[in-house]
Amino acid sequence: VANFKKVFAIISKELNVDVQCLGIKGAYEAYSRFMKFPLPKKIEVTVLEKIKPEGTYEEIREKAETIVRNYVEN
Repeated sequence: VANFKKVFAIISKELNVDVQCLGIKGAYEAYSRFMKFPLPKKIEVTVLEKIKPEGTYEEIREKAETIVRNYVEN
């Protein structure tokens, strides 16, 4: 999992909207940046936890990154 940017945390806090985390497995196997066309592969999309826009931008980003990391590692 790459480092998350703070853009979504800024938007969430300024507009006072929740952040809905999603986990996607199989996307890189189906289509990488080196492929011309995607392969027919199974992709799994899971709805993860929702984060309230409370705390600093960095705290919101860290919560989202932790949720997605836990999903990927399990």
